[in-house]
Amino acid sequence: MAYTSESAIDFYNLLAIDYAIQTGGTPPVKLLAAATPAEIAGQPTLYIVAHGLQGSAGHYNADEIAGLISGAVSKHKGVVALSRVVFLTCWAGTSPPGGESVVDAVAKALSSYKGISVRGPKGASILHRLALGGDAVVVDSTRQGIKRAAGATGSGPATTTTAGITKMTNAFAIQAEKRKKYGPSTEEEKAIMDALAQPDIVRRAEAATKATAPFVAKFVRSLDRYQLVIKRGDDWSDRVS
Repeated sequence: MAYTSESAIDFYNLLAIDYAIQTGGTPPVKLLAAATPAEIAGQPTLYIVAHGLQGSAGHYNADEIAGLISGAVSKHKGVVALSRVVFLTCWAGTSPPGGESVVDAVAKALSSYKGISVRGPKGASILHRLALGGDAVVVDSTRQGIKRAAGATGSGPATTTTAGITKMTNAFAIQAEKRKKYGPSTEEEKAIMDALAQPDIVRRAEAATKATAPFVAKFVRSLDRYQLVIKRGDDWSDRVS
């Protein structure tokens, strides 16, 4: 497993690192640019942890990170064991206007090595080993969410005047509200920030996961209530080289 930038020490990336380790990832956890060809190509699954936008992961655009991964694989001296690349980065599976998604770019760059699967979320991803039971949730953070009144039915576009609609909001407003009420206390945050000085990133990730479990659970329940969670089957992009 590798992560892409120094920003991987923040809460989100610590949660993703813990999630990756608990769902099959193995150390080392390090900067992607510092990973050896053997560390990238010599293991079955490579998890990429970073913040992401459409067409970028960490501080690499789609072509740059595709070149890093495919370049390391081509330089590997032994048997290429890599069979799966998983991007735990928001929007890795969505293309920017006129561009290519990170998932598509990496799958294309690895086309000489048949059968390597590449996947990434199509929106803002939430990964939490404790609050979500090892599950991953992908959020549509680009639109307004709709909370329906009890007993209301129907789906699709709606306005504030549509019958059965009680409130409209978006993922960022919900996050701010739940973060204020259920987020880690100042003491918990301080303990985690102090832990960042330790060399063991695995222990830091475990601490972040424990501290944020109540917040993430409440946050995801609210996102689901407002119909902001992308339904299963449409939430991840999967490609094979």
